[in-house]
Amino acid sequence: MTFSTIPTPSPGSSECAPYYQNDLTAVAEVSANDVWAVGFYCGSGNTQPTLTEHWDGSQWTQVASPNPSSYSALYGVVAFATDNVWAVGQDYGTPLPSTLIEHWNGNGWSIVGSPNPPGRTAYLAAVAGSSPTDIWAVGYSGSAAGTIPLVEHYDGRDKNGQTGLTEHWDGTEWRLVSGPVAGPAETQFYAVAANSSHDVWAFGSTWNNSFDMVPLIEHWTGGAWQIVTSPDPGKAGEFFGATSIQGHLWGVGDCGLQAGGYVSDPLTLVIKR
Repeated sequence: MTFSTIPTPSPGSSECAPYYQNDLTAVAEVSANDVWAVGFYCGSGNTQPTLTEHWDGSQWTQVASPNPSSYSALYGVVAFATDNVWAVGQDYGTPLPSTLIEHWNGNGWSIVGSPNPPGRTAYLAAVAGSSPTDIWAVGYSGSAAGTIPLVEHYDGRDKNGQTGLTEHWDGTEWRLVSGPVAGPAETQFYAVAANSSHDVWAFGSTWNNSFDMVPLIEHWTGGAWQIVTSPDPGKAGEFFGATSIQGHLWGVGDCGLQAGGYVSDPLTLVIKR
């Protein structure tokens, strides 16, 4: 197999150079001729609009996407059908940065309301689902005391929130779902993989009692989230991506610790199930 680069639209302004002019952060496929990539770019006036791009089998094109404020970003995307694609991220507007969820219905992108823990910042990093009526988004929520995991679930029921933190989409609405906090501070999710409504995995990092950063894995079995023992790389580590393919659960990220600075090495985990 040979990898190759493919030209993509780059609408970013040079006002932000050399930082973050055009960033694609996640990609999802409906078919070989129907692929979506999401992210953000540097807009005029030092703004940061969301960025969505579509592959039709021959070229990538930019597709307009809404922005709740002048500074927004998309970090995760999942695609179920040509007219059913979800993207998640963060709105950095005031008074506090909050979750951002957008939906593609085949004709356009629209913002879908999502819960936020009161008095805290909130960020969604990834989204996955076993079906269009069982979708999970993960990230973290922050305050002056540190961060805790954030998960949202869409399941069609009324919103039922508590600061614990997961969100779930079940076909009608997103709601917060309580879950464990693994460490004393700075616990965060960056990736999620879903096999079924009773088999969902979230990956990220936390700080242990010695305040060393360690990889974090949690598992949803249909009734509650549970912390799963993660392999110890022997140095600081965290997961940033995850997927489940043919009975194998993959988590990827980096690890490393060196006196005088952080040096990262690849960290990959596979669980045979």
